[in-house]
Amino acid sequence: MPLQKIIIATLAFAALTVPVKVFAQSLPALYWNLGYGNIETKNPKLNLDIVTATFGADLSKYLAIEGYLGTGIGTAKYNTGSTTLEANINSIYGINLKPKYAVTKNLTLFANAGYRRAEEDLKDTASAAKATITSDGWLVGLGGEYKVTESFYVNTSYNLMETNDNDNANLFTVGFGQQF
Repeated sequence: MPLQKIIIATLAFAALTVPVKVFAQSLPALYWNLGYGNIETKNPKLNLDIVTATFGADLSKYLAIEGYLGTGIGTAKYNTGSTTLEANINSIYGINLKPKYAVTKNLTLFANAGYRRAEEDLKDTASAAKATITSDGWLVGLGGEYKVTESFYVNTSYNLMETNDNDNANLFTVGFGQQF
């Protein structure tokens, strides 16, 4: 009898763990990234700093999908001629497809393309007048990441963002993250 119980317990354990192992192997590799960025516009000339959190999943060895959320840190002022306005980013978020290629074991180059939306506050410094502007559009860019350890990495990227007034903005970022 004890042998039958051992066999039944072994088969039950195998039946429960094999599907879990198969399912776990089919899950994509997940990752997160924290970044610091600078958005630069031409008209008006602004430099706005942001911090972002990105969460992504590798769909294959060569393609990932990611979503991000960020907020501005600090403000930038610009003169309109008759008044000075203060601008800051309330939020920026979006979703990207990220084609990538591992050049070496530690170095991966990538591109990204996707949709983004941002909300920006404008405030007249001479009065209490305020306005919130919402901007959405595409985002495309290039970058690279370097694995410091098996799961931690540092990265940098350049992105071009479409704006509602066709004054496209440049976004430069640096960050660090972890892949699971």
